[in-house]
Amino acid sequence: MKHILLLLLLFISSVSIRADRMMDIMRNYNAKTMSVAEMDSVLEAYPQPLPEGKGVSMRYKLEYKNEQKLFRHSFYADYYLVDTQKKDTLWLSDAPVRDAHMSPNGKYVVYAKADNNLYIYKVDFKTEVAITNSEAMSQEGDELRGTDIYNGISDWLYEEEFGTTALFAFSPDNKQVAFVRLDETEVPTFSWQTFLGDEARGDEARGTVLYPELHSLRYPKAGAANAKASVCVYDIHYKTIRQIQLPDYMDGYLPRITWTPLSTPTKKDEQPTCDLVVLHLNRDQNRMDVLKGNPKSTVCHPYYKEESKKYFVNYELFDEWQWLSDGRVVVISEKGGYTQAYMYSSQGIEQRLLTTEERDITKVYGYDPAAQTLYYQAANTPMTRQAYALNIKKNTTTQLTKGEGTHDLHFSADWKRYIQCYHSTTTPHIYTLYKAMGNGQWAMDKELLNNDSILHAWKA
Repeated sequence: MKHILLLLLLFISSVSIRADRMMDIMRNYNAKTMSVAEMDSVLEAYPQPLPEGKGVSMRYKLEYKNEQKLFRHSFYADYYLVDTQKKDTLWLSDAPVRDAHMSPNGKYVVYAKADNNLYIYKVDFKTEVAITNSEAMSQEGDELRGTDIYNGISDWLYEEEFGTTALFAFSPDNKQVAFVRLDETEVPTFSWQTFLGDEARGDEARGTVLYPELHSLRYPKAGAANAKASVCVYDIHYKTIRQIQLPDYMDGYLPRITWTPLSTPTKKDEQPTCDLVVLHLNRDQNRMDVLKGNPKSTVCHPYYKEESKKYFVNYELFDEWQWLSDGRVVVISEKGGYTQAYMYSSQGIEQRLLTTEERDITKVYGYDPAAQTLYYQAANTPMTRQAYALNIKKNTTTQLTKGEGTHDLHFSADWKRYIQCYHSTTTPHIYTLYKAMGNGQWAMDKELLNNDSILHAWKA
């Protein structure tokens, strides 16, 4: 029985990984209907794709190998671009880099090196340009932690506390890169010794070494100085950097940075614009401020504030916010007791509660502007996750899934198809492809994968 259980867990795990790859393929191929054999051929062509949102070009795929761990999540690696047309590879740098991200149009890649500076690689010209040039050296002088100023990447605290490694973002028009700069020069240093060998370095596997090694790290204990955080915007064409004017009281954390979508011009000669969005947390993490800033004038103004006198504010829900092209924002918040969706105006004024049911939103899949529909997952009970479609214009909610258990959806880029992953305490993972039929209706296309054979053996 134990062997059967182990096989079941291993198979489900492998199917989950395989299905994630299929979902990535479906996004990049614009929901093209592919057979399993076609999927297999594409899977073999891309051995290690990056997570969603990091390699978004149709022609180029951003990949890496030779990973070198830094902290809990961050790592350095040899990044390269796979040219799917010429069947060739382009190496970004001779040295390992970290947190490489591709621009929306696929023409630029931004990443950081061991000196904690940001660099931009121009794909068309195959050239690299330094965005920043910070030279404040750390006390330890570690090869992979060369400066006390982090440009666009997290230090140990931000990575450990907020689970983020990249603190930069391309503007939707591909013209600017906003990034957070962390200055640790006033943060006290914590030192410790290590007595075990390092396998990667060639020492005996985790055995004791003859001489212990001394390490140090900028580490702010309670009451000690934190890294000073600021926000800058780099203009790709003019190669200039502007620092955004944040309010003086914002001396806490800046764990998130993003952009609004390009606006829709209302006049003949009007050009589409976008605003910079910055999230600030105070040190107690019980107050969250969201600001919108003009990247040209560098002026910021408050957009949203949430504060709790008893608990911390769940800043991670900011990742689920949906910024609409007309300036409105679908805000996800726990302020009403449940995790619900609210509509806010472009000026930061709450207009209405969108989800009135007494259930928690657990995941937001995104917003389809053509259908004016918000897709999300919610928890009806602790053991159930259902998917819903909320039409913003009609103010109607449709339940897309049925049955006890967990339903998780993965949509194509054009919102015409989705893969449903379903499992429960009695049913292992099943992956099914659905397609849009119009008027908010969906129909099953075909079943992609299931675990029926193992389920039958298990029941036997």
